[in-house]
Amino acid sequence: MLSLRNNFVSVLFFNQLSQDISHAILQEQEEAFQQLINGNFNVDRQGTDVFLQITSESELLNLRQITRLPLFIKF
Repeated sequence: MLSLRNNFVSVLFFNQLSQDISHAILQEQEEAFQQLINGNFNVDRQGTDVFLQITSESELLNLRQITRLPLFIKF
C-alpha cells in the first residue's frame, strides 16, 4: 500500500464530457501539479486530496500536455 506523505497528493480527475474518472498520485512540488493548481481548471483541494473537473476538449488536451499522462484513454 502506498503511504501518502506531505509531498504527495492524490488527484482524482473527472471528465464531465464522458463521465469518466482517472486518478494519479503526484508530487506537490512537481511543476505539472503546480500548473494544474494554478491553471484555469476547476479544482477543489482538501489536504492531500485534489478533485479536478474537465469540462471541455481544450481543457482535456491541456491536462494531457501538462501531466503527460494518458488520462481518459480507453483501450
